[in-house]
Amino acid sequence: MENMFDFDDQCDISSSIENESQEVDAEFLLTRTALSEMCTETAKLKSMKTLSKVDGNDLSRLIIIMRRHIKDGIKLQLTSCQDDDEEQKMWKAFYMERILRSFDAALLVLHIMTAPHMPKKVYMEEIIELIVSLIRYNLQHNIFPEYDPLYKVEPDSKDSAMISTKAKRARSANKGKIFVELYNKICTAVSLLGDLMDIERLTDTIVLQISSVGTTPFFVENVSELQHSALKLVRTTFRKYLKHRELILEDIFASLARLPSSKRNLRSYRIQGDDYIQMVTALVLQLIQCSVKIEEKPSVLVEEEVSPELLKMDRELDIIGSYENALRTAQNFLSMFLNKCNTVGKDEEDYRPLFENFVQDLLVTLNKNDWPAAEVLLTLLGRLLVVTFGNRSNDMGLRVASLDYLGVVAAHLRRNSMLNKEQEQEDLLAIISEITGDEVAEREEIIELEEAGFKIEQTLQKYLLKYFHVKGKNDPALLLAKQFYLCQWIRDNQTELEKAYKATVPNGNDNDLQPTNIGSEDVTSLEEKKTFLFSLIDEDWSQLRVPNGFLDYEKANLVSKYLSSKRSFLKSFDVYLQQILRVLNETAVAVRTKAMKALSSIVAVDPNILARQDMQKGVHGRFMDQSTSVREAAVELVGRFILNKPELTHQYYEMIMERILDTGVSVRKRVIKILKDICIAQPDFPKITEICVKMIRRIHDADGIKELVTKVFQQMWFIPVEKSKMQQEDCLLKRATNIADVVTAFGESGCEWLQQLLENLIKNDDESDQLSAGAKQVLEACSQIVDCLVDRLLTIEEKVVEQSGGKATNSHRLIGCLTTLYLMSKFQPSMLVRHAATLQPYLSTKCNTQGDHLILHYVARILELVIPLIEHPGEAFLASMEEDLMMLIIKQGQTVVQSCIACLAAIVNKVTHNHKLVKDCFQRYFGFLIRVRNELIQNQSSTIQKSNRPLLQRSLFTLGLLCKHFDFENDLKPQNNQDSISRQVYTIYIFFAKNSDEEISQKAIVGLGFLCIRYPKFLLEEGARDLYQRILSPVRASVRLKLQVLKNVQQHLLEEENALTVRDSSWKEKANKENLKDLGDTYSGTTSEIMQLYLKQMLETFLHPQSMVRLSALTVVNMILRQGLVHPVQYQKLVSVQIESSTGKLVSLSYYVMLDVMVRQFIVMSLTIIIVIESSGQNLHLVYSLYIVEKMWLISIYSARNWYQRIVKTMIFNVKYKPTPISTQENFPGKEKF
Repeated sequence: MENMFDFDDQCDISSSIENESQEVDAEFLLTRTALSEMCTETAKLKSMKTLSKVDGNDLSRLIIIMRRHIKDGIKLQLTSCQDDDEEQKMWKAFYMERILRSFDAALLVLHIMTAPHMPKKVYMEEIIELIVSLIRYNLQHNIFPEYDPLYKVEPDSKDSAMISTKAKRARSANKGKIFVELYNKICTAVSLLGDLMDIERLTDTIVLQISSVGTTPFFVENVSELQHSALKLVRTTFRKYLKHRELILEDIFASLARLPSSKRNLRSYRIQGDDYIQMVTALVLQLIQCSVKIEEKPSVLVEEEVSPELLKMDRELDIIGSYENALRTAQNFLSMFLNKCNTVGKDEEDYRPLFENFVQDLLVTLNKNDWPAAEVLLTLLGRLLVVTFGNRSNDMGLRVASLDYLGVVAAHLRRNSMLNKEQEQEDLLAIISEITGDEVAEREEIIELEEAGFKIEQTLQKYLLKYFHVKGKNDPALLLAKQFYLCQWIRDNQTELEKAYKATVPNGNDNDLQPTNIGSEDVTSLEEKKTFLFSLIDEDWSQLRVPNGFLDYEKANLVSKYLSSKRSFLKSFDVYLQQILRVLNETAVAVRTKAMKALSSIVAVDPNILARQDMQKGVHGRFMDQSTSVREAAVELVGRFILNKPELTHQYYEMIMERILDTGVSVRKRVIKILKDICIAQPDFPKITEICVKMIRRIHDADGIKELVTKVFQQMWFIPVEKSKMQQEDCLLKRATNIADVVTAFGESGCEWLQQLLENLIKNDDESDQLSAGAKQVLEACSQIVDCLVDRLLTIEEKVVEQSGGKATNSHRLIGCLTTLYLMSKFQPSMLVRHAATLQPYLSTKCNTQGDHLILHYVARILELVIPLIEHPGEAFLASMEEDLMMLIIKQGQTVVQSCIACLAAIVNKVTHNHKLVKDCFQRYFGFLIRVRNELIQNQSSTIQKSNRPLLQRSLFTLGLLCKHFDFENDLKPQNNQDSISRQVYTIYIFFAKNSDEEISQKAIVGLGFLCIRYPKFLLEEGARDLYQRILSPVRASVRLKLQVLKNVQQHLLEEENALTVRDSSWKEKANKENLKDLGDTYSGTTSEIMQLYLKQMLETFLHPQSMVRLSALTVVNMILRQGLVHPVQYQKLVSVQIESSTGKLVSLSYYVMLDVMVRQFIVMSLTIIIVIESSGQNLHLVYSLYIVEKMWLISIYSARNWYQRIVKTMIFNVKYKPTPISTQENFPGKEKF
């Protein structure tokens, strides 16, 4: 030191440096070696605590000498470039030498200032400010660019643009030893600044500069040692200078905003184990934890002057005050951070990803023993989020983000509560056993220990603090955590104590006092607990003996979690869930949608949440929400999590099924996907059949829905099962059973869906005749289903029948199987060819029930399609079939007779050609009808003998069917110039149709309908025309005959439509040879003429009071329009449809189809349509009216569902609207206006 003073005297520095900006001459500076040795010696004296023995004036002079050495390196910038030439390298080395000398001087000064018991004169603010400036400049211009590639500025901008970030990182990894030395010196200097802040109170100007030095390194990569030193510096600043806390937080926010996107998700701070958090999160947590303070116990002299009770009270107030200041700081930080997550403008930074990462870090550090502030911040955050999204005056983006964050927190709480509680309980019992020395095996024993006076909580608190005392010797941050726990426990105890005192106050007028269950005994225990906590502050931890290896990190976490469970946050899940459910009724759609998504994240953790009544009520309300997005979110919420919980499926099934008719296409799609997942994941769910029926009804929905339904059933039913799995699994049997049950639920009248579904599946996108790979898979799957139904289901059903004593109690399953086989045969009859011999014996089934008749009906229908495809069938087999069919025709009812004659026609006309068998049957019934007719003419009476009625009805019905399926013109030639056989039959039917007996007349009309299918020109003759028109006229009262005539027309159109389908399928083969004009005239001329003949009378039936007549007429007109047989211009008169509520749902599709066909296919010049739906009682509701005159469309829509509105929109292209009042008195006599 004396040598330095002599050197200083020789330099005469005062005359050499006239101003601050002038550089120091090198001859006035010590060598770096001398300065480094002096710094080392100073550090040794400091560690030996002998530096205070040096004279204060000498120390002050030494610091002044160091001033010019520090100033010499304060503005030197090192350029780092791989292409430096030798001269640049020399200058760089020279500059580095000067910088290192400056830091040696700075470290020497800091060692003096941070040594114990230093005089006030050594804390020169000018020197401290100079040291801070030296550190700041070198961090910004030398260290950060060298260690973090994103801070590096290339000398040539063109070259820098060509250098990738990866190349920069590689370059920054090759740091020279000289930079490492500088980096280490700066780390030491920053750490010593932290010690200095703890010793001496500095001015606000210096503190601001030091704060900037402390916060900046946390946003730079590859400087972990510097970050730990800076953490110590910022922690001290934050603890000692309360006024600067908000400024430090603002500095943190500003640094966050400047972060590039690549660093916003960077988690570089490692906590115990494999968990990492962001450096800024660690910084904030440390700052909150260091905000509390516990003063040392007052000395004996002070205690003699002041009452011990007052000292204790003051100490308690200081502790509670410091903890509440920490809470306020945390609250301010969270509020500032969350408010910055408001709607982002063009020039503003988006803080939302940063805040989300911060929340995730808090959840990672929750229940970690060394991060007690995480639980406090999460508690405050939960309250803040609830207030934010509940305040409607806040920005919508902020409210939605708050809901999202609260959902994340609530989901974590639920996940935390579902962890292995049993294992945690066992570990906690083991810890308590080590404390007590006795083995504790059950939680009940812990309760017994507490009742016996053993304070479990206090004991765990004591040993946790001992853990911090031991571990804190190497990590000062743990000592801060220890202080934070103590302050928190003292403040929580004081809060409970205040409640206890309030509860003991007699009834007064203080409105703030709320009655509690805390009594005087609790006050005593809380006072004892307070005494215990204060004893922990002054505990001599070195004297506390603990078992060897008593607490490690994981056990300390468990103890910390147990102690935290007494606090409110870990009990907050129900509160948060209720708050989220509350905002489901908000008016803002965005808030409701985000609330549903927040609930979804919670339910993803624990699907059992859906079983709660409040949850069910809230979700059901959103199922009926006005917003499609909210309904979709609600459906998705339930659908994602009920699959693994069958009880939840039962609970929410009805709600989901209601949404399959939702007006939103996306909602319907979501529902269908959920129902598909239920069918696959829960094949034993009792309502699988109903689910399939509901989904199939959507096959006529929008194109997207139709395509989805097709894919769903392809995945469920029509993917082939591997042969290796057929014997091991019953998936094929379940699949076949499911299809059969669905077919049974629909019935034969509604089974067009299966054929349409299969046709959609095998339809090629191109027009090639070859089947695609997917179509082949579908056919293979169908073949497997058919084989399963024949080989297994029928056998199983037979066993069930046998077990029931021969009673066909379960014949519905057998009927469902046969119905399914029939539908499959209609689609691809070749699949059942090899099963014909198996099905043939069913023709000999004895008919005891209605189910037996249906069995015969379906078997005959199947064989009708299959027999013609059999190659070389056996004669005995065919003869047996003909015999069985003929017996059934003679004995069974109409349904069986109709199907058996059709089957017999397929065999005779295409295979055996045994026309004699059919001719004999025809002669029998034809001869009987002639005989009865002659008797009636001879007796001049219309009364038929009772004995002849059954055979007469059978003859009328069967004869028509025989004429429909067989051609008797060549086999039965007329004799003696008689009319042809067909005309004779026609004459007989006209005779009996005019009979006064309505039943006989109806059977004759049925037979006439069958006859006219083969000979349609009979309908144009006078006899049939007068008969049909008379029956359809309004004066004719017989509803039964009207329905039969309309049914005849419908069957005629249906047969014509089927014939057109067959002709279309063979069109490609002969398209080039056909005359299109002649083809159209031949095929449609007669039918069109017939329809025009009866159209007027059929339209008049639209006004019939019976709904069944109106419905039948509507169906016929619909078919006429679809086939284009009559031009709509003929509909000039009123066409009204009045349908009762019981049938309104059945014909809603017919309205749509009829109007759609009329609008899309024809130019309507003059048409009035009024559609009225009659609900319960006599109330009439006009759905819509449409009046068209000379291209002028006048529309009035009173009440309509969406599809009504859609069809009206499709009808109107260039429309002038003029509302027209509509009166029902003109068109509906007896009805009131509506």
